[in-house]
Amino acid sequence: MATQKASAVLLDGEGRRVSEEAMARREVIMYRPADHKESIGKLVFIAAYLIARRKRLDEGELATILEMAAPVG
Repeated sequence: MATQKASAVLLDGEGRRVSEEAMARREVIMYRPADHKESIGKLVFIAAYLIARRKRLDEGELATILEMAAPVG
């Protein structure tokens, strides 16, 4: 069942076809943490995902993550 969900095709906000996994990845990347603790949690989650899936971030994703994960002040 998990394989079926991962292979499901959806439309993103711009009308492009993307997998459910890609949509979830984009949501995590675009999430703006409320505080420093959430920021660290987000980075740990992304690191674990990348290690488990043996994937990389593209330059745009990395820039977004670094911008969104900046310390909340």
